[in-house]
Amino acid sequence: MILALDRLSVDYGRVRALHDLTIAFEGGAIGLLGPNGAGKSTLIRTVLGMLRPATGSGHILGMDLRREGVEIRRRVGYMSERDSFPQHLNAVQWLAFLGELSGLTQRDALMRAHECLWFAGLEEARYRPVETFSIGMKQRVKLAAALVHGPELVFLDEPTNGLDPAGRRQMLELCKALSEQHKIHTILASHLLPDVEFVCSQVMVLSKGRLRAFGPIAELKRADKRAYVVRATGSMEAFAAAVRKAGGTATDPDRRGTVVEPPAGAGPEFAFAIARSIDASIVEISALQRSLEDVFLDSLRAGEPDGAARGAPAPAGARS
Repeated sequence: MILALDRLSVDYGRVRALHDLTIAFEGGAIGLLGPNGAGKSTLIRTVLGMLRPATGSGHILGMDLRREGVEIRRRVGYMSERDSFPQHLNAVQWLAFLGELSGLTQRDALMRAHECLWFAGLEEARYRPVETFSIGMKQRVKLAAALVHGPELVFLDEPTNGLDPAGRRQMLELCKALSEQHKIHTILASHLLPDVEFVCSQVMVLSKGRLRAFGPIAELKRADKRAYVVRATGSMEAFAAAVRKAGGTATDPDRRGTVVEPPAGAGPEFAFAIARSIDASIVEISALQRSLEDVFLDSLRAGEPDGAARGAPAPAGARS
């Protein structure tokens, strides 16, 4: 198990920042989503041993969060959202220094510094002072710094902050390569849903310090209702009207067709029967998929007072 939390809570004075988180992350790449103030950074700092839990327990790579913070930081990488660069050191000097701090020999730290800067696409700038780098280069050198000690797991906190479209794409490709090519488990914290969906196969959503959704993105995107996107020959307006007359629901047609929800107990055969009834044929039919934005917004609504009255859905994949 890469990360296991059991009813973990964290306080800032009298304010509870995280509430009873129970998470079981078995590896790969997972996105950490949530609005500002959701508790994303608090969770990362707690897992890295920088904050002490108020209640509950947790283990990362088999190590206890409360007792093994130093060892955790030796085996886990962290790319901070904020810049913190030394004055006048060039990129190689800085990364080699960080490598030595983590326990590498001077020779190995220097070798790792060059390797990580090459991975980040900074080999030609490695002898320039980091303080002279552009925003995009600073983001990439922070990524290299998070990797220099050879971590098994890396936290990436808003890695595409301030990047233009080309730089953002390059950064996302690097993040994706970590888990897919280099087998480094990755937790990507971001408020940008497309970034998470590009890099990760799993997601956890936090809101007001509580876990609102957890599990594979593909599973969470499955629509709760049995609805279908349909294209048919002839007039789609006539098709939608026939669906409604027969007791189903249908959205107004657009480029992809119309979204049809059959009456209770009916399946996709309902759409074919409607098409036959108006002398039309089904050209294309597919199950309706929710977007990651739908998943995110629905999970936040579940945490609002009216949603709480109904009860938030049990997080898929979470273990109690």
